[in-house]
Amino acid sequence: MRGLLLGVLVCLVSTFASAQTPESPGPAGAEAAVRAYVEAFAAGELSRALALAHPDETEEFASLLGSLFGRERASESAPAFIADIIESTIGSEPVMADAFDSIESAILGYVVETDSLVHVVGRASFTLMGGAAGGVEVTTVRWDRDRWWISFGSELGSLRAAVGAQRDAVGAPDGG
Repeated sequence: MRGLLLGVLVCLVSTFASAQTPESPGPAGAEAAVRAYVEAFAAGELSRALALAHPDETEEFASLLGSLFGRERASESAPAFIADIIESTIGSEPVMADAFDSIESAILGYVVETDSLVHVVGRASFTLMGGAAGGVEVTTVRWDRDRWWISFGSELGSLRAAVGAQRDAVGAPDGG
């Protein structure tokens, strides 16, 4: 489970961090959304970073992560709930805290798929158990309502699979 959360955390955080803002139309606004996301993570402001993700996806992410960790959401927002799970896990795992603290990233550019879908490409690096790790990452950003939102598409797919596997394991005879 720790490995899965580390993977999810790295995917979230290594999505990279102009005068543009996430409310600016066009690819520069998409890049600004990713930059704001990464800067919030780097500042340790996980709730603020997660609030930059699409609200529908953030709600699903919170539900899946809660299922995976056996936690129920009370009245807090989805970003606050996700941040609490990540922060409590990082706090209990020094290896994860070190990896999180060492993340560095740089935006390399973007690919425009449509007027409302842009993929921001960047390079992320971090230290894991004393060794260097990282690589090129792609963050999908989509225009909806009047701003660019970080999209958790691939991360949601991974979480859906993990929750499904966990449910299958719990429901399987003899625990396997």
